[in-house]
Amino acid sequence: MASTSDPQVGLIAEAADGLLRLAADQARTTYVRRLYGRDLGDAGLYHMVIESTAMPVDACVDMIVVAALRCWHDLRDRHARRVRLASAPWEQL
Repeated sequence: MASTSDPQVGLIAEAADGLLRLAADQARTTYVRRLYGRDLGDAGLYHMVIESTAMPVDACVDMIVVAALRCWHDLRDRHARRVRLASAPWEQL
C-alpha cells in the first residue's frame, strides 16, 4: 500500500480533482445548452470577463466598479435624451 508521502498519491489526487472539475464543467455546459439553448463559450453572453487569477482582487473590483459606473452614466444620459425628445415641441408637417 502506498504511503501518504508517496508522490503517486498526489498525482492521483490531482488527476481525480481535474476529472471532477471537467465533469462539473461539462454538466454545467449541458444544463445551459438544454435549458436556455445557449453556449457558455459564446462571448456575446457576457458584458465583461476578468481573468481574476492574473491580477489582485482589488484591481478586479476596481474594474467592475468603473464599468458599472460607466454603464449607469450611459443609461442616465440615454434616459435624459429620451425625456428631452419627448418634451420637445415638434413642428407640424
